[in-house]
Formats: sequence, C-alpha cells, structure tokens
Amino acid sequence: MKRLLILLTVVAIVAVTSVTTFAQQNKKAAAARKEIKKGKKDLKEAKLDSVADYKEFKKEAEVKIARNEKEIAALKEKHLQEDKAINEKYDQKVGELEKRNHDLDLKIKNADVTKISLWSAFKNEVNRDLDALQKAIQDVDVDKK
Repeated sequence: MKRLLILLTVVAIVAVTSVTTFAQQNKKAAAARKEIKKGKKDLKEAKLDSVADYKEFKKEAEVKIARNEKEIAALKEKHLQEDKAINEKYDQKVGELEKRNHDLDLKIKNADVTKISLWSAFKNEVNRDLDALQKAIQDVDVDKK
C-alpha cells in the first residue's frame, strides 16, 4: 500500500509538471506566433515604404536627368571660339557629360533590381553622381565664357 501511494504521488507530480510545462510552451508558442505576425506586418509596411521611396526617388532623379539633358543640349549648340582645336576639346567634354548623364539614366531605370538592403547606399551614390554631373555641366559653361 505504501508503494502504491508513493507511485501515485510520483505519477501526480509528473503529470502536474508536464501540464505546467506544456502550458508554458503554449504561452511561448502563442507569443512567438504573435511576434511572427507582427514581423510580417512590419515587413509588408517596409516594402510599401520602400516602393514609395523608390518611386519618389526615381521621379526626382528623372527630373534632374531631363534638366541635365537640356543643359547639355544647350552646351552643344554653343561653341567657345572660332579655333577648331578648342571647339573639339569643348565638344569632347560635352560628349563626356552626355555619356555620364545617359549612364546615370540607365542606372536609375535599372534601380528596381537593387536589393532593399543596398537601397540607401545606391540612392546616396546616385545623388552624389547627379550632383557631381550638375557641377561639371556648370563648370563647362563657366569655362566657355
């Protein structure tokens, strides 16, 4: 009888411990599911923000590219002096600027394949290149005068 009582006590302790452990695991699993759900929602919002950021950036960059194209076209029409060698050098500089502008345009049009993790660096690089190109266009115009 004593053995049976000890055996029942041990079984009861194991059963209570098991139930408690399973209850804790269920709570942890529920919390984990909640976190996963929240994470998916945050990821969805981040993707939407990223798409909106991409569209805004592309729109602004295309405006700058178009402005550069107009300025380069205006530079092409003008010639510095009657000296043919100077004009050839000038035309070469303008051609280089036109190529840089075209390359940036292609880079922006292909930006949709850029990984989200690299987006910020890509955006900074393109903005820096656009600013440098704008400055170079202005410098050619200054050199001409």
